[in-house]
Amino acid sequence: MLSCIAISSAHATLYTGSGESGFAGAVGASKMNWTDDGTTVTVNFTKGTSGNFSDSFVLYFDTGVSGRNAIGTLVNDRQDTNRSAISFMEASTGKILTLPAGFQASYAISINTGFGGLWSIPDTGSIGNNGLGFVAGVGNPSSASEASFNFSFNLSDIGLTPNSGAEIKFVGTYLNPFGGDGSLGFASNEGYGSGFTGANIGQNDFTFSGSPLSYIASVPEPSAFLFGGLVCSVLGANYIRKWMQQKSA
Repeated sequence: MLSCIAISSAHATLYTGSGESGFAGAVGASKMNWTDDGTTVTVNFTKGTSGNFSDSFVLYFDTGVSGRNAIGTLVNDRQDTNRSAISFMEASTGKILTLPAGFQASYAISINTGFGGLWSIPDTGSIGNNGLGFVAGVGNPSSASEASFNFSFNLSDIGLTPNSGAEIKFVGTYLNPFGGDGSLGFASNEGYGSGFTGANIGQNDFTFSGSPLSYIASVPEPSAFLFGGLVCSVLGANYIRKWMQQKSA
């Protein structure tokens, strides 16, 4: 049987944190290098040198489907540290995380030194304990002082078609989901996206300004198709020639 394959060419995009250091700069001074092979996105996270990765890092994803533009009192999954971090503050604070205009969060990644995972965010209704849908583990640092670590997720896990050049819009926060008064959550001024200032968010509302960050996933390069076509043509010609030789023997 003759078969041919298409080849996706990985590319890389570098992102930098907010530049703030309310929690000592582990995320504010960090860098993320995103790459993908058409199927799986791999992120190399390099923390800022002045602080440890001691709290929870959250990335909210807009994948082009219906989601939430705000993480408010209706989102209150406090089942564990990661779910709590995605939920921003405990609902009793009444505080709201407002995402960029037009942004629809349908998935989120939450990472700390204990675990890193991907969760889906229901687009309507109240979300209580275990209401965020666990999708997959993504990876996490082995210690708070680790200089860099990788985390990864499949495009299909966030509802995107592999090798399609799909866009992922995202913003990020860094917080202690059980910090602050009453252990109800305390957010830093470190993250990814626009709107962070010199003061920590604390137990207050926060609104991202400007546009979210964006990553465009890989598509097979034309050269890959051309090369694949050439290889298939050569293999096909050889296959037919050998078949004819056997037929006439």
